[in-house]
Parts: sequence; structure tokens; C-alpha cells
Amino acid sequence: MRLSYVLKLALKNLVGYKMRSILTIMGVGISIGFVCVLLAFGFGLQKVSTDQIANIDDLRMIDINAGKSKIVSIDEDTIKKISDLSEVTEIYPQVGVASNIKYGSSRVDGVTYGRNRNLIDLEKPTISSGKLYSGNNNDEALINVTAARKLGVSDPATLIGKEVTVKLVLRPELFSAKDIEPRFEDKQLKIIGIINEGTTPYIYVPLSTITKYGVDRYSAAKIKLVNKDMVDKVKPQIEHMGFKVSSIKETVDQVNQFFNIFRIVLIAFGSVAILVAMLGMFNTMTISLMEKTREVGLMKLLGTQRKHISRVFVAESIIIGLIGGVSGMLVSLGFGGIVNAFVSSLAISSGNKTVTLFYFPLRFVFIVIALSILISLLTGLYPSRRATKISPLDALRYE
Repeated sequence: MRLSYVLKLALKNLVGYKMRSILTIMGVGISIGFVCVLLAFGFGLQKVSTDQIANIDDLRMIDINAGKSKIVSIDEDTIKKISDLSEVTEIYPQVGVASNIKYGSSRVDGVTYGRNRNLIDLEKPTISSGKLYSGNNNDEALINVTAARKLGVSDPATLIGKEVTVKLVLRPELFSAKDIEPRFEDKQLKIIGIINEGTTPYIYVPLSTITKYGVDRYSAAKIKLVNKDMVDKVKPQIEHMGFKVSSIKETVDQVNQFFNIFRIVLIAFGSVAILVAMLGMFNTMTISLMEKTREVGLMKLLGTQRKHISRVFVAESIIIGLIGGVSGMLVSLGFGGIVNAFVSSLAISSGNKTVTLFYFPLRFVFIVIALSILISLLTGLYPSRRATKISPLDALRYE
């Protein structure tokens, strides 16, 4: 029996009992849609969380510092040694020192970070007004909103173009020379940008602003690797040098591990709905078999092979699962799209970034549809096997 004829018989059986077929397909669609919404919510939360933590470039970054070690330090020799590693494409040294920021008659204690423009471009801080400093040797600075407001400036943007005085506290460990006492240096800087991040006062300046006072050791450094797969290889090498090493990839991996467990919990809840749909489909197929007992008997008397009879019932079951799975997926995609649009509009109206609360990876869509077909196939196997074992004579006497 040709496949086209098998499908024609299966469709004829479904159309012959429209209401029952529609209700069964709706049951499958609702259960598949429910599972899709649950898992898409899990994927969405995972995506929002990881996007907030890091972007693609962040995953191939490593942060190093010497901690409180008196044996190792991050100096030019260290920078060169790490730069020579084949997996390293760039290294960005930085210095952080305690400081006192003065504007007019107002003062605030904070932190001054010496970071060159290329590192700031990499980190992409949120600039609410103004711009980044144009060069690494200019007496320019970026100040965060918290520091500006603690200096008594209600509108931080008004600081653009104004000068502040920064008293730098240079610790002895920032110098390779021995027996150096803490040094205090005053520096006038022109504010050219406002950073809308951080709850503690801080200011960004070019690295040379601090190193020109004789500082030849760095507080920390950020390393950029060829790709994120190199992180696990390079970390032990740098740790072996005596430095403390951290990577945002570790945090992302922990977040992904948590959401993998979270999705398993969601699947456990969703499997209840799928089990109910399977029982409904099994009931439909069993009733269909009972109603077609005489028809099956007649087909056998006419010489129809067992495998062809089995295929008719299996095809009927697969059609139900396919239509139910596709319709459930489409409904969940529509529901997720509406919710995402609503949440994103609220986020934009409040000045925040758009949020994808329900995320449907393309691979996930195909897996769900394939799963619905597999479930329907398994559900239809038992009725199809029973159909092949029906005696033609008993079937013709069946009422």
C-alpha cells in the first residue's frame, strides 16, 4: 500500500469524526503550548541574566590582581610575560587609588581609576552625557553620577567642561622602590563625561595621569584572549605565576548550570500536561480501533497486509501529534511575542533596555515539534498492534 493511500485513509478517519479529532488535537496543542511557554520563559530568564552579566567579548576576558601578595606584583615585566602567551591578544593594565574629589567648596571621598581609552571602549560604561576622553595623555576625566551628586550637583550634566581637583593617595605597593611612604598628589582635571553607573563615588582618568608620579606597579589587569574556549587553559598558567584570576565566564557557566536545573523542574511540571494529552490521544485511538473493527476485518479478508493496517493507525496518530504540536508551538510563539512586546514597551517608556522575557531558540522549536511527533507515534503503537491481531471472522461478527 502506497504512503499516499495510507495518509488518505488516516485523514478520512480523522475527518469522519471531526469533533473528537478536534478535541484531541486541542488537548495535544494545549499541552505542547504549555510546555513551550514554560521552557521559553526559562530560556528568556537565562538570556536576560547572561546578557546583563556579559556580552560575547566579556566571555574571553580574564581579570588578574596580586591581592595582598608581597612576592608578586603586576609591573611591566609581568605585562610582557603575559602578553607573550600565544592565547593572549591584548592586556590592559589599570590602577585604582583612593582619592578626594573637590569641586568648588564641596568634597567627596571616592576612588580614582587609571584606565586607558581602549579599556574603557572594551567595558562600554553607560555615558549619560558628554563623551569619553579623546587621548591617553590628556588631563580629562569621567565622573559618575553618584560622585557628582555628592558634590552637591543636582544635574550632573552641568559638570561637563568644569574642572575638579583630585587628591590622589598613592600607596607604597604601587612603587617598586623600597621604603616609600604614602604620597598625596593634587591634580586638576577637566570633566568631559558623566557615567551613569555605580553606587559609590568614582572618577576615570587616563592611566598616565597616575603613572607620571612614578607609579610603576598596577592594581590589576584585564586580559583579552583569542576566544572564550581558551579561558580554562590560560587561567592555570597565570595562577601558577602567583596571581589571583577571575573570569566572567565562570559566573556565566554557574548561571547556565542553574538554569539547566531550572528547566528540568519546568519540564517535570510540563510533563504532567503531556501525560494527560497522551492519555487523551490513547483513548481516541482505542475508540477509533473499536469503531473500525469490522473495517479492519474486511481489509484483511481483501488481502491487506498487517503492516499496512498498522501504518494507517500510526499515520492517524502522527497526524494528530503533528497538527497539535505545530498549533501549540504557534500559539506559544504568539503569546510570547505579545508579552515580550508589552514588557519591552514598558521598559522603553521607563528609560530601560528592551527585555525578552520569552525566548524561543530555533533548535528548541524543531525539538518540540519532533517530540510531539514522537509522543504521538508511541501513543499509536499499541492500538496499531492490536489492529493487526484482529481475527477477520471475529471482526465481521463484531457489533
